[in-house]
Amino acid sequence: MLGGSDGPGEVGEPDVRAEVEHAERGPAEGTGRAAVPFTARMLGGIDRSEVNTVCSPLSAQIVLTMAGMGAAGDTRAQMEHVLGGSMDELAEAANSLSSVLAVVGDEEREADEEDAPEPAVASLVIGVWAKEGMELEQAYLEDLTTALTAGVSPWPWCSPWTTSALCSIPGPRRQTASERTPVSEQCWRACRDRTWST
Repeated sequence: MLGGSDGPGEVGEPDVRAEVEHAERGPAEGTGRAAVPFTARMLGGIDRSEVNTVCSPLSAQIVLTMAGMGAAGDTRAQMEHVLGGSMDELAEAANSLSSVLAVVGDEEREADEEDAPEPAVASLVIGVWAKEGMELEQAYLEDLTTALTAGVSPWPWCSPWTTSALCSIPGPRRQTASERTPVSEQCWRACRDRTWST
């Protein structure tokens, strides 16, 4: 995960980030409006059966916005339609929202009372992971950094963690050989042969 500031709760820095200035954060007022259309549709589509469901439409929207910032043509237009705004508007709203979250717990930290519980920390954890060796477009990196202070970290698609996770999936849910990508095939083979290490 990637954090966007040096404040409490920072998680880490990406390996690849554009050398551009981060956009000024806009006013907090009205930033939630950008999330309303997508949130309403997503929450309306959730199965209401008797199961505890945890869902964060805002997280989903931000992830899809980061993906959409790298899309073009019909794909980008379709993503903007589903998300309820242009990628620029959605990224600007996420940027402004991060300033709202950045001050959560500030009053408690300033009070610095001896027996008080640890102050709350809230932030948007914004990061992109790409397959190791994947070529990244400079324009995409610049958009991520300018709008969201995000960068890209490489990820070995068939890492020990990925393989271990795949191996924990019950048999009936596994993909058939014809459905697997070459990467997942490599992971399944490692799972079958138990050739990963943790």
